[in-house]
Amino acid sequence: MWTSSGVKPDRGGCLNLWLGASALFGVLGIFLILGLGGDLTRRGMGLFFVLSLVALVVVLVCDYGIYQWKRWGVYGLVATSFINLAISVMAGIATATSCVGPFVQLGILWYLVHDKWDVFD
Repeated sequence: MWTSSGVKPDRGGCLNLWLGASALFGVLGIFLILGLGGDLTRRGMGLFFVLSLVALVVVLVCDYGIYQWKRWGVYGLVATSFINLAISVMAGIATATSCVGPFVQLGILWYLVHDKWDVFD
């Protein structure tokens, strides 16, 4: 709960750690996708390359939104989790882990933000 003076409460160590790890893995993912770009386009997966790159950039933007206490950041992260799952299925690289992972990620995200939801703009 925050006061009318506009001072937001502390995010807490777990949410900060989550946002930092998400941003770090997002940046590493961008470098990985860029490194695989030539191979993916040669194999006819150019669309997968572009969609994955855009999704990772959106994740970084949503992480920043959550850091700034914006609800659109949470909604965007939820949407990109399902979009990434759909991309994996369409590309034919979906595994049991990649199908369960988004639900675990969203469960953790819900746990970290549900008691602070009224703070989000």
